[in-house]
Amino acid sequence: MTISIDQDLKDVLNKLDQRFDKVDQKLEALAKDVTDLKVGQVRLEEKLSGAIKTLDIKVDGIDKRLEKVEISQKNQIWALISILSTVVLAAVIRFVLSGLPQI
Repeated sequence: MTISIDQDLKDVLNKLDQRFDKVDQKLEALAKDVTDLKVGQVRLEEKLSGAIKTLDIKVDGIDKRLEKVEISQKNQIWALISILSTVVLAAVIRFVLSGLPQI
């Protein structure tokens, strides 16, 4: 009887060792996957930071263009007001001069 018990214990120990080996392999695979994910995350963060910098530069350029357009529009509005004022003044002068008696 003791022989069969010893052999059964050896079989159980072998099975446990095999299972522990499988668990170790799975843990190693998980550790590798986690490492790969971390490396991928770092690469993605680098790309995103570069893209953000590029976008910041583009936004600054757009802001400068918009400021130029606003200044240009102000100048155009003042030019239009000046032209309209001149036209109105010319019309008033014409009517006033045409209403005077002719000499």
